[in-house]
Amino acid sequence: MATAVQSVERAFSILDALSRGPSTLSELARFVQLPISTTSRLLATLEGLDAVERIDNMNLYRIGPGIVTIASGVDANRSLAALAGDELRQLADESGEAAGLSVTSGYVVHYIAEERPETSVQLSDWVDTRLPMHLVSSGLVALASWPEDALENYLSRDLEGRTAQSITSAAALRERIEDVQLTGIAWTVDELEVGITSLSAPLIASSGDVVGGVNIYGPSFRFPGSRAEEFEKMVRASAERINLLL
Repeated sequence: MATAVQSVERAFSILDALSRGPSTLSELARFVQLPISTTSRLLATLEGLDAVERIDNMNLYRIGPGIVTIASGVDANRSLAALAGDELRQLADESGEAAGLSVTSGYVVHYIAEERPETSVQLSDWVDTRLPMHLVSSGLVALASWPEDALENYLSRDLEGRTAQSITSAAALRERIEDVQLTGIAWTVDELEVGITSLSAPLIASSGDVVGGVNIYGPSFRFPGSRAEEFEKMVRASAERINLLL
């Protein structure tokens, strides 16, 4: 029984490490302070349960779809989306644009909630969409919080581009992330899809880790217009209130 409990504790330690960003086997072993052989066996078990997955057949691991599925089954009254619902509605009404909440999962951003005002032009509903982190503003604020080794792993990958404005250069993306680290917010313009502009402030868990973003997004022809500074204040204030709820 003691051995079984110890294995569970070690498995949760690995999941906790991966919640901070994708890692290699050696990085995980150092984090959980276990031999590489033990860490490898635990990862194999977690991978078989879809709690962990390997990226592109490399020795790089991230949180798997099994954990996301379990998390989605949590009672709605206790879910993050429900918790932030009132704040998102206020942000949508105040900004006049769509407001959303997204969380990171491995190397993608998962949009989990959205509120919309009554405006003449609306964008597609992004709820339940998963998108590459470097193409969306909420992904950029998360990447800006990653430790250097995790960030370097991300930058070493082939960076997907979807428009002519998408950043697919590791050097350019690093420079962009450094700007986000200085300002604490991120903008994207036509980088995921032509005609869409997005703004995000970090969603911060009680542990202090950035786990996603609080977002405003709208058609590029009207958003942000001349109100960029005003929108930045709105999204910062909304994120601060949601973070306090966490």
